[in-house]
Amino acid sequence: MMKLIHAGFSCTSVEHASQFFEDLLGLEYSREYTVPSDLMEQLFGISRQCMVRLYELGTEKLEIFIAPWLKRPSPIASPPRSEEEVRVEREDEVKAAAEEEEEEEGDRKDEVNVGKENRDDEENLMNLVKVNGEYTGPQVSHLCIQVEDREALIRRSMDYGFRVYEKEREGKPNLVFIYDHDGNPFEIIQ
Repeated sequence: MMKLIHAGFSCTSVEHASQFFEDLLGLEYSREYTVPSDLMEQLFGISRQCMVRLYELGTEKLEIFIAPWLKRPSPIASPPRSEEEVRVEREDEVKAAAEEEEEEEGDRKDEVNVGKENRDDEENLMNLVKVNGEYTGPQVSHLCIQVEDREALIRRSMDYGFRVYEKEREGKPNLVFIYDHDGNPFEIIQ
């Protein structure tokens, strides 16, 4: 038998964490501690210390890593974009990366050329998401939360300005996701 002990997410500020986890979800702030840089490097490949805030609801716990350097596009900062807008943006990023690489190759013209570097082709880059200047695969991590009154939570989320995604499903309850200020997705069921 398996039991979930806690889940961890990152937020870019204490204010973002507080508003979402305390004000919206009603979790109780428990304590805060710092993970030293050497442990952060070993666990997550990030060589800097990080403050963690612990939130609780009964036996469920969430570790929220306050990491302002992990700037991610916020889904509430702008309305959801169409697939065409995302495709055009990625094409522009691929072109800019290729132009930058050509400039770097030109700057190295005095160096001995032992062959082209291996790199992802344009088609593969189009399927990736650019975060912090690096391409990464799409994110699917999320936490599912069961609440007594989902409609009330949806209304409160919209009052706070959080992005709410709702999709009707035939013969099933609607699929509902709420995104915090830092883009962390939370599936909401009743």
